[in-house]
Amino acid sequence: MSNLALSNSFTANFYNLQFDDALTELIDNLIVPTSITKLEKVIELIDFYSLRASIYHQSVSSLPKLTRYTGGPILDRAEDSTTLAFNALIEVSPHQGANGSQRIDEMVNSALIPARKYLFDIKNSIQAKKNAVLQQLAEVRALNADVKASKKKYLNHSETLHQFEMANQNELVKLMGNLKVSELNEKKAMMGDPEKDEVLLDKDKFIAKEEYRSL
Repeated sequence: MSNLALSNSFTANFYNLQFDDALTELIDNLIVPTSITKLEKVIELIDFYSLRASIYHQSVSSLPKLTRYTGGPILDRAEDSTTLAFNALIEVSPHQGANGSQRIDEMVNSALIPARKYLFDIKNSIQAKKNAVLQQLAEVRALNADVKASKKKYLNHSETLHQFEMANQNELVKLMGNLKVSELNEKKAMMGDPEKDEVLLDKDKFIAKEEYRSL
C-alpha cells in the first residue's frame, strides 16, 4: 500500500470513529464552568486528551517504518490509541502522513498544556473566592446567632419585667401615687403656697396701717 493510499485509509478510519460526544462534552465544560466540579472534569478531559496525544504521537511516528505492510497493524494501533479523544482535534490529510507527529507535538505544547495550566489557575481562583465567601458566610452566621441570642435575652427580660409588674401591681400603683404626691409637694415648696402668702400679705398691711395711725 502506498503512502497516499495508507494515509487515505487512515483518514477514513480516523473520522469514522465516534468522537463528537467527547468533544461536545469538552466544549460544554469549557463554556459553562459553573462549579469546581465542572473545572475538575475539564482538567480530567485535558489530561485524557494529552495522554491520547502522546500515544497517537507514537503511532504516527511509526508510520514511515511500516509502510511496507498492508497498514492493518498501523490502523488497529491508531484506532486503539484514539478511541475517545484526538481525531476530533487533529486533521489528518493525505498531505500530512508522518508529519502528523510534529502536529501533535505543536498541539500539546501550544494548546493542551497551556489550557491545562489556565484551567488550574481558574480552579484555584474559584477556590479562593469560594473560601472567601465561606468565611463571610461564617461571619454572617455568627452575627445572626448573636442577634438571635440578644433578642432571646431581651424577650426573657421583658417577660420577667411583665411578671414582676403583674405580681406587684398594687404596690406599684401605691408607689406611683406616693411619687405624685411627693412631686406636688416639691412643686409647692419651690413655688410657694398662695393661701399662706395671702395671709402674710394681709398681716403686713395691717401692721403698716397701725404704724401709720400712731404717727
